[in-house]
Amino acid sequence: MCKKAVKIISLIMIIITIIYFKNISIEVESEPYVQTIYANADTFISQHNKTVNFHALGYLEVGKGFYGHLRHALINFTILGIKGLPRNIEIIKAELYITRYKLQDFLYKGYVEIAVCRVTSLWDYATVNWIYRTYTERWKNMGGDYSKPYAKYKVYSYYQPKKTMVFDITQMVKEWYNDPKKYPNYGLIITCVSGKGLIYFYSSNMRAIEIQEKPHIKVTYIYKIKITPPSSTIIIGTGNTKTIDIQVSGYCPYTVNLELKDYPSGITYNFTPPSGHTTFISKLSIMASPKMSTGTYTIKIHAYGRGIECEKELILKIVPGGDFSLSLNPSHIIVSQGGKNSSMIRASISGIFSSQITLSVEDVPPGFIVTINPQIISQYTSSSITVSVNSTVSPGLYNIVIKGTGGGKTHTIILKVEVKPIPFNFDIQVSPQNIDVKSGEKVNINISTILLAGIPQQLSFSLSGLPSNTNYIFNPQSIYPPGLVVLTIDTSNLDGTYSVTITASGGGVTRKATVLLKISGFDFSISVNPKNIEIFQGESKTITVTVTKIRGIAKPVTLSLLNLPTGASYNFNPSVLTPPGTSILTINAGSAKGTYVLIIKGSGGGITKTVPLTVNFKERKCIIATVTYGSEVSNEVNLLRRFRDNIVLSTYAGQRFYIAFNIFYYSWSPYIAQIIHENSWLKLPMKILLYPLIISLLIATNIVQPIIALNREIAVYVAGTIISSMLGII
Repeated sequence: MCKKAVKIISLIMIIITIIYFKNISIEVESEPYVQTIYANADTFISQHNKTVNFHALGYLEVGKGFYGHLRHALINFTILGIKGLPRNIEIIKAELYITRYKLQDFLYKGYVEIAVCRVTSLWDYATVNWIYRTYTERWKNMGGDYSKPYAKYKVYSYYQPKKTMVFDITQMVKEWYNDPKKYPNYGLIITCVSGKGLIYFYSSNMRAIEIQEKPHIKVTYIYKIKITPPSSTIIIGTGNTKTIDIQVSGYCPYTVNLELKDYPSGITYNFTPPSGHTTFISKLSIMASPKMSTGTYTIKIHAYGRGIECEKELILKIVPGGDFSLSLNPSHIIVSQGGKNSSMIRASISGIFSSQITLSVEDVPPGFIVTINPQIISQYTSSSITVSVNSTVSPGLYNIVIKGTGGGKTHTIILKVEVKPIPFNFDIQVSPQNIDVKSGEKVNINISTILLAGIPQQLSFSLSGLPSNTNYIFNPQSIYPPGLVVLTIDTSNLDGTYSVTITASGGGVTRKATVLLKISGFDFSISVNPKNIEIFQGESKTITVTVTKIRGIAKPVTLSLLNLPTGASYNFNPSVLTPPGTSILTINAGSAKGTYVLIIKGSGGGITKTVPLTVNFKERKCIIATVTYGSEVSNEVNLLRRFRDNIVLSTYAGQRFYIAFNIFYYSWSPYIAQIIHENSWLKLPMKILLYPLIISLLIATNIVQPIIALNREIAVYVAGTIISSMLGII
């Protein structure tokens, strides 16, 4: 039990100690910086040995020797530059330290008074002597050119020989540092003012001694820091806080600490940040207690640290504190279930009120989330209050209490929040979105209705983007989302690409979706009757060509015939028709002979269709000549055949003649040929009878041959005339 009690008491003491020290500000003392600068050159000159340079010796002599000759010591230090003092400092003190180690030629109870002066001419430690300051330049005054004494020191004969002597040369170092043009640094000279005796000092060349026994200067200084407030006067109302920017500038390599001094009771303050490296800005917040006395006070901003000491006075006026009020814009917001909305809050100030105002939420209804950003405002800023409402919160009017605290004052304001039911909202999705079908096919499009928010409302559907005579149907025609509607489109009268827009409307909300419908439209087929025909040379036959529409909107079809042999010709009537329809194809055999597969081609609407037609062009034989001459390939028969094919049947007039001639010739020639065939003795008389005809044909053929190239119709007429005339003469 005792151990537990001890532990509890120890814990209480620790807590008390932490609380106590938490409220104590630990002061960092200002500490001027001390820099030691050792001599970079030293020597002495002698009146006794006027032309001798003593820089190689390890000691310095100052005073008056046994025979009355003077000795002066010259020492040079680097004050400016990398090895010297830093920039932007204020020198507080500068002291010369030299260590004597021997006294000589002093009178009994005598003394020597020496002085430290500033050298006014440049000298070279390796060549300087009593007469010359450099190798070629003389002193203006033998023994050195120097100023009046800056410090003096008396050394008596009974003093201890070894002693570090200190001279205050603050003014000399300040002149070198602050005005190097007016006071160039040529070093210092230690001269004998009065008395007799020689004092020996360690020089910078002396070995086997401590570093601090060599000539050196100790310079004590602080950095010149500038404290700049926005104004020299600060006015704060009781219970308020005032924050100002404090700029700390000026070169300083060390941390600058800030504190407030000489402030009255009832004032608390805070620097943010409390320290930094120049140049930096710290925000000084001064809090005035609501109960403190009004009045005018002088306070100080103190900057301190290593080598730093600076203060800036400010006038602090404490006046009666003002007040603030809160306002909302708007003060009444509307939020849907599951949604959010916001309002802006501002503070209006009366009197002297400079404190910041901290905002918080005093009362929040269940299902509400309220955020304030930022939570701290002033008379020049505002804050946004965002209210988020859960979807389960019942519709109605709610109050949210916002509290503002600052400057010892507290005020509240009410934000009215009206919660409304979630408005109805929906969306639609169609599938497929790209459709490619043939004209006449049915198209089915699935329309998915999606409920996004609110209570479902009845949806109706419409369609646009198709010709007015297009048949379509929605199934069902109306629906409550979520659900599926199927759109069926009859494409019988469609051809081409359509952008179809499907519109769903209901509850004051309209949604649209687009489907790209591509219809492969017009198509047709071709048929012929009959499919196989025979035509004798010189004759013609007709074939019925039927063009039938398969689908789409009928378009003109152009008919043509391919693979027709030379000597034959054709004609479509009509050659262009719009299906359904028929065309009569007339084929004139002319001189063609043999069996061919002709192609009937129909082209229209970007589509080409073909159908085959087999035609046997039959040759009519010269049966009497063949029987008479005994062969189809005899010269006489070939002459008759060539005349018929190349001249008669190659022209329109010849074809008309040939048709009439055939009717007449083949009405009796088979019987004559049969008689000749059965009675061979008749062949010779027949040859004699046919010979004039053969001669006439041969002569006519040769005569009209040139005419054929010009005009076949004239050629056949001339040939007929020649043959008739010759046969008439014979």
